[in-house]
Amino acid sequence: MSALEKFGVEIFTQHNIFERISAEKPFRPDNPAFIFIKSGTIKLRQHFSDLELTPNMFMVTDPQTVYEMVSVSENFQSRMVSYKREFISALSLKFNRLIAYRYFRQQMNKGVPF
Repeated sequence: MSALEKFGVEIFTQHNIFERISAEKPFRPDNPAFIFIKSGTIKLRQHFSDLELTPNMFMVTDPQTVYEMVSVSENFQSRMVSYKREFISALSLKFNRLIAYRYFRQQMNKGVPF
């Protein structure tokens, strides 16, 4: 078993991203993920807030949050990396317990430009 399989690391493109993101109803992801928008836009509803992700933005999805896909543009291109929480722990990143990390993670949930 490779390290990527052990920690549930999966990579998605605009062709298979909807295997992980439900287009028909609100969803809660099983694992956290980084979503990078290459082109086009995607509009999501996060709890009761609307988010629009545009080119050169990324966001972190949280398994404790409910999302709903509102719309996707026709020229939408993206990459998404999904992982299990154990993956971050295995990296031995001590900063994930710091208040600063929690603040940055909270901000990244809203969509951040590169």
